[in-house]
Amino acid sequence: MSKLLSTVSRELNIDLKDVFAWSDSTIALGWINTSPHRLKTYVANRVVSIVDRIPANHLRHVSSPDNPADLGSRGTTAGVLVKSQLWWSGPQPPDYWPVQKLQIQTTSIPDMKSTALTIETHQPNEDITSRFSSFSRLIRVISWMYRFINNARSKLPDRVFSSQLSVQELQASETVLFKLHQQHFMSKQLASLKTKMAVSVSIPLHSLHPILDCHGILRVGGRLPQSGLSYNQCHPVILHKKAHLSKLIVHHLHTDYFHAGPTLLMGLLAQCYYMIGARRLVRNISRNCVVCQKTYARTSSEIMGELPSARIMPAPVHPFLATSTCY
Repeated sequence: MSKLLSTVSRELNIDLKDVFAWSDSTIALGWINTSPHRLKTYVANRVVSIVDRIPANHLRHVSSPDNPADLGSRGTTAGVLVKSQLWWSGPQPPDYWPVQKLQIQTTSIPDMKSTALTIETHQPNEDITSRFSSFSRLIRVISWMYRFINNARSKLPDRVFSSQLSVQELQASETVLFKLHQQHFMSKQLASLKTKMAVSVSIPLHSLHPILDCHGILRVGGRLPQSGLSYNQCHPVILHKKAHLSKLIVHHLHTDYFHAGPTLLMGLLAQCYYMIGARRLVRNISRNCVVCQKTYARTSSEIMGELPSARIMPAPVHPFLATSTCY
């Protein structure tokens, strides 16, 4: 239709500003009133071609009762056609044109480009230890991060530029990890200790008589402060067995002590940490260790062949029944 109007107006020297095009297709009008970049390629090219010839505000909607073209395209009887004022006289003058109240929803128009939305979810309780497979690397990464933060907050003379991490920095990183771990898995126990100075009977770990050290870490209580043992041995850090940090610590001890077995590994773990049900975790890590599987693999044994009949069947005669001598 746009090509026909453009050709006719060019041949008859008619300005297209005074020409209005009518269509009963709401989908086509929806395409024309939509930005081409939101349409698929084929439809967008057709829309641009139409709008270049006819302005979009000169394209209007006509309902089927007011459209004289429907009588010829859809067919009608001769009696109706003879009496049709719309067919013989055409549409009404512009002063009587219907008011455009057509509202087209973009979501109901076909051949629209799909819009991809990227949604980023923020998990405030995300476990940073799940990104690591080595406890030593985790500690060093946390230490470097805290050194950068401290250097950014300090003046130039107080900044640390050493290429090596100090023992104090590594210990501070362990303290931070233990605090994050316990805040995630043992928030009720920590809140109970901070408010009541003792763990409620209804809360797990009550039998351990847990205490809070100077750094706010939950540790096992006990009666060994006068034993001469170190503070970590007297009051081990309480860890949750299902946490990824616990798996990293057990795996670190397993490899650091030359792939220690479950019994030795339990003894090493008890020197600094306390995990309820740690034996199953220790066994799983020892059993799934590839080096241990190769070292302690069972040797295959072949099935021996069948015995000959001479060795299992009784002799036909008694022994020494027939003898001979040599002179």
